[in-house]
Amino acid sequence: MTVTEKDGWKWTFEKLPKYDDGEEIKYSMSEQPVSGYKADKDSIKDGEVITNKHEPEKVSVSGSKVWDDSDDQDGIRPGSITVDLYANGEKIDSVTVTEKDGWKWTFEKLPKYDDGEEIKYTMSEQPVSGYESDRIIYKDGDVITNKHEITDEAAPITDDASSMGVWAIVSCVSLLALAVLMIMKKKNDRK
Repeated sequence: MTVTEKDGWKWTFEKLPKYDDGEEIKYSMSEQPVSGYKADKDSIKDGEVITNKHEPEKVSVSGSKVWDDSDDQDGIRPGSITVDLYANGEKIDSVTVTEKDGWKWTFEKLPKYDDGEEIKYTMSEQPVSGYESDRIIYKDGDVITNKHEITDEAAPITDDASSMGVWAIVSCVSLLALAVLMIMKKKNDRK
């Protein structure tokens, strides 16, 4: 039997035989599975109620952080960041993320739907002093990249022997050329 809201979710089986071969028939009922719901009983007897419970579908939203700052060369990388979670543009949660977390986070057990409409989850990182974020709004699985521009004063010192060697050669050649010019000028002045 199919039962609907129009029926008030009630039903009756009528004119059923009470006996079979002189023995009283014991009737029970079971409900066919309803998609998205779980019944509280597998079968019921006359007059009992089946309660169907809906378990809303859940989702997780996650992300990770990447620092583009020459391995924190200027020593300004913070110990933590704060990421805000938005549902349909409204802030609903925040999480503090650290290096200990691997700069990764997950918002779990979030409802997938609101009034039958799928919820659009986005994330935004709160500003980090000294860094520029690659964008403002992030979706599930996105990587947030913060870039710190290295200043000239803080440029890394390298042990690049080849550039030092070139500098030494250019300096020596320049000094030698200057010496040759001075000698030639003295010879010309004597004449």
